[in-house]
Amino acid sequence: ERQAGQVVEVATAAEFFAAPRHPYAQALLRALPDVRRRGEALAAIAGTVPALTTRFDGCRFAPRCMAAMPHCASTVPDLVAVGGSHSVRCLLHVPGAVAAAPVMTATAAATVAAPQGDPAAAPVLEVRDLRVRFMLRKGLLQRAAGHFDAVSGVSFGIGAGCTLALVGESGCGKTTTLKAIVQLLRGQAQIQGEALLDGRNLFALDGDALRAARRDVQIIFQDPYA
Repeated sequence: ERQAGQVVEVATAAEFFAAPRHPYAQALLRALPDVRRRGEALAAIAGTVPALTTRFDGCRFAPRCMAAMPHCASTVPDLVAVGGSHSVRCLLHVPGAVAAAPVMTATAAATVAAPQGDPAAAPVLEVRDLRVRFMLRKGLLQRAAGHFDAVSGVSFGIGAGCTLALVGESGCGKTTTLKAIVQLLRGQAQIQGEALLDGRNLFALDGDALRAARRDVQIIFQDPYA
């Protein structure tokens, strides 16, 4: 786990999600959407990530940390072993340290990180054999000169309360897949397949029906400030 360009916690995935030790990691997990907290505001980390040109005289997370101690702003923390292969860069884990505010317990962290929903249930969103093709054009008249298949045969389903991670190298078609699903490529690409939202095929909708469906499915772009 990194904060402001610095590694602040090292652990196996199982150790990290069962008991995150750094206040930054704990705050990130408290910000995860959870079906059991539907309607409640998500936790947010105050302030902004500091510029990497900043001169740090203490802990880089101290100005935003709810458990910061007076000396955190002036003492650079070392990466301290806290058991097994788990280590953390935080003065709270130096022997004799007393937190100024309560930190997340291992039990609470595991509760927040626990997956929700039933992957075996009928999917809320089901994508079947999605294919996206862009035409290549040349010359002043922009005549067709071939094509490029950006997405070829993608299928998946997402149940209620579940999260699906679509992983791949840069340029493999992850964003194109999402844009096609939410109908942001109409008129720009040839799209085949189906994207069923509660049984409605988004690719077949138009007019008022499409506008109504767009209220139920949104895309959050990578740049949070855009």
